[in-house]
Amino acid sequence: MLDKYTDTVADINITERRGLVVWMYNLRQLKSLKKFGSVMYASRKMKYAIIYVNQEGIDETIEALNKLHFVRSVDQSHRPEVAVEGNLESILKDVEPSEEDFIYKGKKVTPLIMTK
Repeated sequence: MLDKYTDTVADINITERRGLVVWMYNLRQLKSLKKFGSVMYASRKMKYAIIYVNQEGIDETIEALNKLHFVRSVDQSHRPEVAVEGNLESILKDVEPSEEDFIYKGKKVTPLIMTK
């Protein structure tokens, strides 16, 4: 949000959220999960739902979800723990294209993107 009188960005409080995978015995009580967080996806075949909850107080939320009679188990998403910055550069650094990579149907072609 921009302040009206200056071109600086005002302080925005962004709440940290975390994904939870809720495994259930059946999906009849799917609507009751809405009071814990935002239901993003539900698989009827595999009987699970993905909900997003606030990071603070997540242990109490997991505890409350596990106490429900229709919940089999609750797993936390590991997405915040995975480092994604810099991975593409390290992968591309290890890959060196050879002359054979640029031959198509017996003709030499020019690559669209060259690494190094």
